[in-house]
Amino acid sequence: MTTGADRRALPPALADTRRPVALVSRSDGRIIAANAACERLFGYAPGALDARHLSELSAAPARSPEDRAHTIAREIAKTGVWSGESEGQRADRTSFPCVVSLSEIDGAEPGSRVWVAVFTPT
Repeated sequence: MTTGADRRALPPALADTRRPVALVSRSDGRIIAANAACERLFGYAPGALDARHLSELSAAPARSPEDRAHTIAREIAKTGVWSGESEGQRADRTSFPCVVSLSEIDGAEPGSRVWVAVFTPT
């Protein structure tokens, strides 16, 4: 748990918890939109996350990114949601702990489905 003193030591993009840090991706993990708070948190210029893969925002996990992506995709296909602890990875390759919550919703095009990811730094 982060204390008040710890929160003051965090970079502003991490300390500002008033705005959700969110992005939207296709079900294959390709990012199609990210809000400004997400771009700031991960250290990317506006629009620079578009077309990147969600796995690029995760520091090297104990198992392969492909294996973890398949596990997450199976859970979303089964229940429509996934949530778990992760290590976020910024553009400069520094990392930070976070909780990621993914939900599958209807996309803009009829019959399409997209994932909404919300990142909560811990």
